[in-house]
Amino acid sequence: MTQVLKVTVDRHEFYLAPDASAEELSRTIADVIRAGGGLVRLPTRPDQQITVLISPGVPVVIEQFDGYDGPKSASGVDAPAAGFDYDDY
Repeated sequence: MTQVLKVTVDRHEFYLAPDASAEELSRTIADVIRAGGGLVRLPTRPDQQITVLISPGVPVVIEQFDGYDGPKSASGVDAPAAGFDYDDY
């Protein structure tokens, strides 16, 4: 299984690039909060980052869990499960 790293800042969820490090991100966020707040770059893809303002009092949750290792589409995105039809819901 592939490990997935998800960061939730307030109620905004960010899924990070596969090469992102939970330990490094935890240290960076803790340092920024100790300094009174600041901008933290979250690598959402190998070639893309999102910058988020982190400050004391803003809830930040870092989750690491097993992800999906199934087939990928041509764009590299996880392919939907076979037989799944959105119209059924």
